[in-house]
Amino acid sequence: GIALYPDHGADVSQLQRSADVAMYLAKDERSGIEVYSADKDQNSTTRLGLLGSLRQGIDGGQLELHYQPKVALGSGAVVGVEALVRWRHPHRGLIFPDEFIPLAERSGLMHRLTAYVVDAALEQAARWWAVGLEIPVAVNVSARDLHGTLLAETVGRGLARHGLPASALRLELT
Repeated sequence: GIALYPDHGADVSQLQRSADVAMYLAKDERSGIEVYSADKDQNSTTRLGLLGSLRQGIDGGQLELHYQPKVALGSGAVVGVEALVRWRHPHRGLIFPDEFIPLAERSGLMHRLTAYVVDAALEQAARWWAVGLEIPVAVNVSARDLHGTLLAETVGRGLARHGLPASALRLELT
């Protein structure tokens, strides 16, 4: 575990704590070496602040979906789209999923995040289907979403609410 002065601690005690956090992360991820990162420190004030902001971001509509076309190689026709979630943070700007998805998974927010993304993707798909563009939208889901019945209930309610058939949605396991 590596910790650097002054970025990861202002004194020997804080540097040792940061190095320990990095060492345990290296062991957990079997990477051999890790440099301390406040984002990966489950008790850092940065991480805890970001977690609180993520809750507000989900509830406050700060998440936005970008759509990446899926193209058939033979014909070049668009055969679907993949919904990609981004977080438009009021102070930090656009945050990519590699920064907030692991946080959501570790904190129990994954189901809420998935529900938001599924509903937003189905809302957009309904607009496309209404004008004759009947292509499926793919949404990435976490393995954590497969525990229990919440995902099935979320999908069922979303399809019914937006008047779409099941073929309008593809779930992709990340």
